[in-house]
Amino acid sequence: NRDTTVQQYENEVTPLQKLGDVYCKRGCQTGDGGYFVKASALYMAAIARSGDRVISGDLEKAIEKTETLFLKHALKLDSTDSVDGDKSHKHKCKLKQMRDQVKLEMGTI
Repeated sequence: NRDTTVQQYENEVTPLQKLGDVYCKRGCQTGDGGYFVKASALYMAAIARSGDRVISGDLEKAIEKTETLFLKHALKLDSTDSVDGDKSHKHKCKLKQMRDQVKLEMGTI
């Protein structure tokens, strides 16, 4: 039943978010970048399952925070170091364009 599947996905949002928080804290404690990657992946999975825009917005903020903490703890960059958010955004857009182009080309094969 579609309704029970949707409900099941929505029930998974909070545990995924909390597990992401745990991995983010562990990354801060150890400096291991892999924990930040896991945290971001869990947050993204929670966003995919959430039908609530407010919760999704909170999760997107958690991802941004995780990125900042990754830079600080794993890469040892201070927040005053030159990490340009605009460059990061442009880079992400370029990657998305490349992925879209590959998908289009894969469709023709």
